[in-house]
Amino acid sequence: MKKITIPLVFAAILLSSCFSAKINVVNKGNMPQNPQILILGNELNPYGRPRRHGMAEVYFDIKPNKRAEEIQKIAKSRLPEQNEILRQHFKDIFNAKLVSNDELKNIIKEGGWQEFNRDIITEDKHFPTIFCSNPGIHPLRYSPKEIKKLSEKFPSIKNDLHSISQSTNADILVLAVSEPKVFGVGAGGFVAKMQLEMHLFVFNAKGELISYVNGNSKPINTGGKKMGDYMETFDEFNELSLQLVKSL
Repeated sequence: MKKITIPLVFAAILLSSCFSAKINVVNKGNMPQNPQILILGNELNPYGRPRRHGMAEVYFDIKPNKRAEEIQKIAKSRLPEQNEILRQHFKDIFNAKLVSNDELKNIIKEGGWQEFNRDIITEDKHFPTIFCSNPGIHPLRYSPKEIKKLSEKFPSIKNDLHSISQSTNADILVLAVSEPKVFGVGAGGFVAKMQLEMHLFVFNAKGELISYVNGNSKPINTGGKKMGDYMETFDEFNELSLQLVKSL
């Protein structure tokens, strides 16, 4: 009998079809059994601007720009909870032992990683800060436009990741990046779609990238003014991160 093989990416999307999230498995390695995992960091960009830059997008962006302070305040307040959610997902799904925050603080201090235990500053004058979990090690300083190409930079810090792994006896290191992404802006910039976009990068003890998955929550319609729309999108982190971790 001929064996039928479903492509990995298609299988992941099919598996997630009963949920609101759409998952894309770009690269998948083998996760060890009962691993010790270090969450390097969880990074949240408070507003993902439309990738297209026509007049409609310019007019739409005026609205979140005016409420940037409020949106950033909401995003920053969500980060600690998101970090704990992510830790719990890895613990539940992989029966993993997580490196504690206190131990991570010691590693940052003793290893001289204080410079990388801080937020990432970008050139966006309205949304200049990518909020980073604290404690955390965020060795790559990037702009939101580079999220999808972020994995190309990891070979440059392979030795650093290996050193961090040795310091914590971690089998796996994880970096999470997310943002509420705006797309599909209508004529005149009156309405658009918004969804939470998340990227999960997984490294082994040698500092090698072994898995990379990303995904999007179910989009909502937004006019860009209501804080409830941003809060609803940030709320998708729990389900979206769960599906991403399950796909590893």
